[in-house]
Amino acid sequence: MSHPHDTLFNPGTVAVIGASADPTKRGYRAITALMRGKYQGRIVPINPREKEILGHTCYAELTDVPGEIDVALVCTPAATTPAMLEKCGRKGVRAAVLLAGGFSEASEAGRVLEEQSVAVARQYGVRLVGPNTNGICGTRVGFTALGGYDVPLGHIAIVANSANMMGSVLHDANFFGHSRFSAALSVGNSSEEHTSELQ
Repeated sequence: MSHPHDTLFNPGTVAVIGASADPTKRGYRAITALMRGKYQGRIVPINPREKEILGHTCYAELTDVPGEIDVALVCTPAATTPAMLEKCGRKGVRAAVLLAGGFSEASEAGRVLEEQSVAVARQYGVRLVGPNTNGICGTRVGFTALGGYDVPLGHIAIVANSANMMGSVLHDANFFGHSRFSAALSVGNSSEEHTSELQ
């Protein structure tokens, strides 16, 4: 019997929204992290200006992608998030990882933007991670979506509210070699839990 979070941690297809051919962009690093982790599923870059990124066929829109998408890594700026989640919902994407900051942790306008994003996600049943997160990983299928960190493989699962704390733990684990992980999740703003007025 599968767990409700199984698709999130062990996706068969990952779309990178805001994928980029520029090595300085998060949308490029997201793809390289998946490749470095030897992700076993399908990587689908989304960018209307590119045909291919790092050997993966690029699509202009989510609706152009054949087949189902389990997880979307949303690498675009905060202001685009409600529209990106609308597209995820219409495609039937099961979960979205919102990497950008600039939401409730930043300003009142950001709080409103976060509430709008949560409302759209709930309308379509898209599970959210973040926003303002440094990512997630599930080592069973090599799903590494933690920007800038290598995850030593083992049997410990870790959940952190603070992206800095998650980064420190992974850095120390790599440096000292005393901890290894099966899954890691940086919850960021925990938007679905904190936006209670929309429940």
